[in-house]
Amino acid sequence: MDLIKITEIKSLLYLEFLKFCKCSTDSTRATKLKNFLKENDDLSICVIDKSKNIGIYNRETYLEKLHEIYNSNKYVKLVSNPLKSDLNELKPLITKFGDFLSISDKKKIDPTQAIKKGFGLVKLHRTNAPLRPIISSFNTLTSGSEQYLLNLIKPIVAQCEFSINSTKSFKESFCAIKDTFNPLIHEVVSFDATALYTNIDIERTVNFIIKHIYQNVHDFFPITEETPLAPRSP
Repeated sequence: MDLIKITEIKSLLYLEFLKFCKCSTDSTRATKLKNFLKENDDLSICVIDKSKNIGIYNRETYLEKLHEIYNSNKYVKLVSNPLKSDLNELKPLITKFGDFLSISDKKKIDPTQAIKKGFGLVKLHRTNAPLRPIISSFNTLTSGSEQYLLNLIKPIVAQCEFSINSTKSFKESFCAIKDTFNPLIHEVVSFDATALYTNIDIERTVNFIIKHIYQNVHDFFPITEETPLAPRSP
């Protein structure tokens, strides 16, 4: 396409994006939906876990499901707020590591705090459709650091030979070897891991990532005017 046509398409997409941000529509169906929800304020619209679907539940049913996972008998009230000491420990660490970060990255990992909220995603694939507990907020103490670390290790993830990140990725990988697949001797299986993240060997994982980074430190911490030094191996 010529440059003018490309510019026209970009402009039209941008206009549609602005409409989407304003959540405006000329359709009468949206008005009917708003009126229906106002008249039935006892309904809760819930996100279905591991999908883009939603479920509509009676609010009392949803609150019962929430009570099952956030029952006070399952938790112990803390004597003090550990976030205060975490903040005091995190700030000096960021300052110490600041020489190896750009100005934008320093701002990104600056710790911020916000009020948190708890809710649940409906696990429709499980018996009685329990909720997956989610504690969320717009900003957390380490949200900036987490995003920075995610971007830092993405090149390592890309090198994982047997890693896939979507059903589309699985399809592409499977189609590449489908001629060698024999249904008489081969099977495709899916494992549902229980408490996956709490069972990861954190120390071993961190040591592996650090070792990989320091083998090619300049690939992860490129030398620039803002960052003339690269971190040294501990």
